[in-house]
Amino acid sequence: TSMRILSSIGLNATGLSRLLSTQLYAQFIRTKLEYGVAITSFTKTALKQIEQAQNKCIRMIYGAHKNSETKVMRHITNLPSMNERVNILQAKYIYRAKFLPEDTLFIQLLPNFNQQPSNSQWIALCKSIIWQLIEDQNRTPTTQDLKLYIRQHRVANHVSTLTAVTGSKTLAACRPKLGIDPIMWIPMSNKERSRCIRWRIGWLPGGKHKTCLTCQSHTFTKHHAIQCLQMHRRLNLNSNRTDDPLSFILNNIP
Repeated sequence: TSMRILSSIGLNATGLSRLLSTQLYAQFIRTKLEYGVAITSFTKTALKQIEQAQNKCIRMIYGAHKNSETKVMRHITNLPSMNERVNILQAKYIYRAKFLPEDTLFIQLLPNFNQQPSNSQWIALCKSIIWQLIEDQNRTPTTQDLKLYIRQHRVANHVSTLTAVTGSKTLAACRPKLGIDPIMWIPMSNKERSRCIRWRIGWLPGGKHKTCLTCQSHTFTKHHAIQCLQMHRRLNLNSNRTDDPLSFILNNIP
């Protein structure tokens, strides 16, 4: 309901920019999805449900079909998956809890928590992926350590997605590093930005296969567009260097 209200005032494909809309979503909507996740042990079904809820919001921002893949949409705006957010928030919660003042009630009860059965809530939280990485270093963690391992976790997830058997080809064509894609913020017209984003996502003009207007003999696909429009020659790139010259150029924007 909240997302639909924001969508009616600009968080949609024809309203505010995708980057601003995503940032507003993260501030006002995702916080509701994240309520209580730092102290909750999730089942795979529950994680899938909140992931689907986020994907639905992202599709509303981009004006995408209900079954559209959202990996690229999240990557170009540096928006973590809900699975990553659960691990991040749990690691931050444990870090803050363990460094409370010694006279707080939680610190006084902590030895009892650590002696609880392995299936207790506190022990389950301490098995969080990121916190396990922190504990493996065998020294008192700092805030910088926490930030480092959070980033390492996100990078590992990104690499895992790229190398998976069902990995996204459009995601593989994007910038390899985590961060907001420059096409989301560098000065350009709305039409130019929309075209760059659609190329990243892999959307065709009109949203469905059509006959190429240039040669009138082939179905217009991303691969055919590269060949028919002679992108390698126009962008002065050797075809042996990259299969997708336009993505190659976008990836090399500083």
